Amino acid sequence: MEHPLIAVVDTQPDCTVVWHVHTSPDGPSASGTLAGAWILGSGFVDPDRLGDLTASAYILDTARPLTELVSALLAAVAEIKAAVAAAKETNPKLTAPVWAVPSGTVDVDKLRDAYRGEPLAENAWIYATAVAELVEAWHTIEGQRRSRKFLQEALGAETRPFPLP
Repeated sequence: MEHPLIAVVDTQPDCTVVWHVHTSPDGPSASGTLAGAWILGSGFVDPDRLGDLTASAYILDTARPLTELVSALLAAVAEIKAAVAAAKETNPKLTAPVWAVPSGTVDVDKLRDAYRGEPLAENAWIYATAVAELVEAWHTIEGQRRSRKFLQEALGAETRPFPLP
């Protein structure tokens, strides 16, 4: 299965910041890892590289709220819960884990306090870190789902890609 790369893009008046979030559970980077950041603009990376840095990635503009991403994740969890309900009709003794579903709220002040990089990249890093936390939550949910044979049969044995809007 293809696990998408998410490119967080923060467009500012004098530059654009791109931060990659890997979503693969077993790729070259640990799941949800922030893997690569670029500031494109005068004195930094050539702005013409934006296309290269976002090619084949799901582009997530920091001007968009994270609620779209959270909604996609919640829809995927609802699909799992529906599979549980269907399986329980056949076998009421089946149990499902308690899903650790993220709220989608971001403690921006906490993340801002933790940031130690180039000031121009702070907003992109905060956004990318919040996305990485959602990816980690998805991998936990998928691990719980995959621990139940009946859910593997219903939705597959492999970790499904992070749900995108």
